[in-house]
Amino acid sequence: MIWISPEGIASEEGQTLVKVLNLDPTADFYWLGDLKFQTPPTQPTESIRIRMRSFYGVMNFLAHAVEVPQSDKDEQRAIPDRPEEGGMAKHLFRYLGRILHIHGSKGEPENAFVAVKHRNTWFYIDDREVASKRAFTLAIELMNLEISGGPSTSPSPILTIPVG
Repeated sequence: MIWISPEGIASEEGQTLVKVLNLDPTADFYWLGDLKFQTPPTQPTESIRIRMRSFYGVMNFLAHAVEVPQSDKDEQRAIPDRPEEGGMAKHLFRYLGRILHIHGSKGEPENAFVAVKHRNTWFYIDDREVASKRAFTLAIELMNLEISGGPSTSPSPILTIPVG
């Protein structure tokens, strides 16, 4: 389930979300469910139906929130900065910085919620950045959901292969 604070629901972005997803703005929380091939709700609902792509796709998007050292960019060791795309990507990247920020530092961070050292750089989420901690925790939970599957599935990871 997902809980949205009353302040979040009252915000302009929250009102847009409620309208687009046809959510009941008075609900205490919203149940997450599988989209499958259901029709859109005609009345305000307490559930959010989503179609999950691969967790790899989610991580690929979240990777754009990482402060990549300039030397790694210069040596083409990292993916390019955010792509200059229109449509949905433009809006997603506009809000990504509010959701998640992964810092890069040459020295070991003092206020890290989580940290990992890779090629002489420490990458970390600052313990004082609540939004980043929540996004990281949500990503971990999504990964656990995808890996665990359900009672009728095997416990192995899911691989999404595009068909086209």
